[in-house]
Amino acid sequence: MINTVQAEHSAQTVVDPTANIQAKTAALHPWRRLFARTVDILLLAPLLLFLLVLIMAWFAPVLTDDFINSLSNPIVAGVVLYLLWLPVEALCLSTFKSTPAKALFGITVTSHQGDNLSFTQALQRGFHLLLKGEALALPVANFVARIFAYFDLKKHETTRWDNAVGSVVSHKKWQPLRALLCVIAVGITLAFISVLGAM
Repeated sequence: MINTVQAEHSAQTVVDPTANIQAKTAALHPWRRLFARTVDILLLAPLLLFLLVLIMAWFAPVLTDDFINSLSNPIVAGVVLYLLWLPVEALCLSTFKSTPAKALFGITVTSHQGDNLSFTQALQRGFHLLLKGEALALPVANFVARIFAYFDLKKHETTRWDNAVGSVVSHKKWQPLRALLCVIAVGITLAFISVLGAM
């Protein structure tokens, strides 16, 4: 009788060996990070690009047309958007520990002690991310880099760009309202890109 009870207890306490891995990966929130970064870049960076074009049209009108024409190349446009976003992202992280989209998604980036990153650290982090996580926004290479970054995050529970500057990414609890707002933000971003692509 005792052996039977022990056997039943053992059977009930058997744990799926993949359960801990899946739970750990979920806690790292790789998709929240990706979507937050995508919303930041695709919604906010174009506004920065628009401001840059206005400034160029005022101070260097001769170069403006050539610059705008170069943006018809998706590779050039992608790199320009990232480069425009990096200093703004660094300013946001060093001041608020987050960016607009990261804040919406409940993500903060700090030092290991919980302090704000310096502007230089945040900028270095952004450049490392651009090189190692986005492969300079180059088509195909960008997709491959993201896959490697995903598995790297699963294995080491951090990313190479966070390791490079000693930063830590934290996530707030995923509440229904936050999830709804994030879905809306992603939808707006997709719609915005569709409109730009049709122009």
